[in-house]
Amino acid sequence: MKSWPIRPLSLVLALAMSTACGRIPSFNVGSKAQTGAIAAHQRLAAETTGLVISFAKPTLHPLPDKAKDAEAGAECTAMTVQANRDGVPVPGLRVRLQAGFNEHSGGHLHDESHRPVGAFYNAKSLGPDTTVTTDQEGKVRLTYRASGIGGIDVVSASTGDGLAGRAELPVAYELGLMPEPGPADHYVLVGQTADHPVNHYCTPGTQALMVSLADEFFKLFAANFLINDQSIASGGPFDLGPAYGVPYWTLGSKHENHRQGISTDIRSGNQKWRQAITRLGGSVFVEDSHWHITTVAEPSITTPRIPAALEASGLSVSISAHTSFQRATNTIAYEYQITSAPASRQKLAVFAIAVGSKVLSASAPKGWSGGAYRNRPLWSWAADDEAHLVAPGASLGKLLLTSKGLPAVLASNAQGDTPIPNIADVPPGMSEVEFANGLDILSNSRKDVTSAPGDVTTEAPVLAVVRHLRQQARAAVAARWLEGRPNLEADLAAAERAAQNGDLAGVNSHVQAVVTALGGNDRRLGDEGLLLTTAEVILAKAARR
Repeated sequence: MKSWPIRPLSLVLALAMSTACGRIPSFNVGSKAQTGAIAAHQRLAAETTGLVISFAKPTLHPLPDKAKDAEAGAECTAMTVQANRDGVPVPGLRVRLQAGFNEHSGGHLHDESHRPVGAFYNAKSLGPDTTVTTDQEGKVRLTYRASGIGGIDVVSASTGDGLAGRAELPVAYELGLMPEPGPADHYVLVGQTADHPVNHYCTPGTQALMVSLADEFFKLFAANFLINDQSIASGGPFDLGPAYGVPYWTLGSKHENHRQGISTDIRSGNQKWRQAITRLGGSVFVEDSHWHITTVAEPSITTPRIPAALEASGLSVSISAHTSFQRATNTIAYEYQITSAPASRQKLAVFAIAVGSKVLSASAPKGWSGGAYRNRPLWSWAADDEAHLVAPGASLGKLLLTSKGLPAVLASNAQGDTPIPNIADVPPGMSEVEFANGLDILSNSRKDVTSAPGDVTTEAPVLAVVRHLRQQARAAVAARWLEGRPNLEADLAAAERAAQNGDLAGVNSHVQAVVTALGGNDRRLGDEGLLLTTAEVILAKAARR
């Protein structure tokens, strides 16, 4: 087995030059030594006057395998901007933040006019270029989402009166380079291009597999083993480019699984060769005119969610949801009141709900603001400052939104103001990557269900709406919103059969039976209002047809 290549002299020279030149070296490989040096340099860069940017994690991973959505797949970290002037923190200072990258970092030597960049978040997406305000400590606390591209992300900060700061953040997997074959080796490295001149970065396990496969190939066929594309320097998207009919930086293309150094392209072969690959620890996927091998012994690198024991830090809330059909606009208004239990051990800071239909408008009480959460199908509201956090025993309302989506039983997330413990306090047995992932509300929140806009709109035919009603009735029963209503399923099944037969009078009759069983015309969304409001929409729609 070949030794793992390291280059200590080049690393020492790079660090020495970075100290002399006052900048951070643009490393391509995200090794622990390199990322530690970058973090140390950032700490030493603190000055008495200026903007100092720091991150909770010294390195982020690129997108996971085959990820098509940067919002869903890129890793995040907490970040802080400290504003000082003559050694004194500067509160109330407007700071512009911009996300960028080091040119050609990560091994991409091609057009970068559309290279993705990172983005900033608080309770909602702020984008890659935003202006924020420092707090009483002269700090801005945000979340930074990586670009998802292997290489070096750059965050720049500036103010109108001349303060500035800059920080670099490696986005990388810890990969090494396949060594050039020696006289006794049985493999050849192929597939290099001008766009990606070094295409053979991989994990130690993948390197070992390739060496074993080369020896086996020589025994079987008395020929050298051709090793084509693996990963580029820091991992992440290995984009083929226009020569293969795909624009640069395209996510989700065929070549996108060459992200983590565990995949290798080889020429296709016969069944005997395929069996040998499997026996030695590789998994074969047939890709057009070649084979794609994945290292079985090293599963895809993931970032598991934070354990439930750490979620929400003791936050306890109840949700009161009310809905009403707005006949004039053919929309449904959703109103929420969130109450924090007296036993809660922290204040409520963010509330989010899944939405399966477009939100047309929204509002919140004074001191709270809302928006799409990280461009996901989540709508969130967050306190604008500490003065408007919801204390234990207090309530927040009215949170309002309107949509054409019918009510559905969907997930909700309530997040407290207490951040997860500092990265230095990572529990035993948990990686820093796993722990930092808890910054995301989906991983660090109190989970519940409530009524929210589903994916069937009021423009849908009666049959689709009745089927939606049956589906949500079952979800409401599963959530224990409805108990002791034995005739609901029978009435809804009869309403569906009537809709299938075009019998609108029958639909009205059976849905009205549901309305009666649920308490008449009571519009409150307590135990029964979810179904009631949906039934009202059905009746209104049927009456218009």
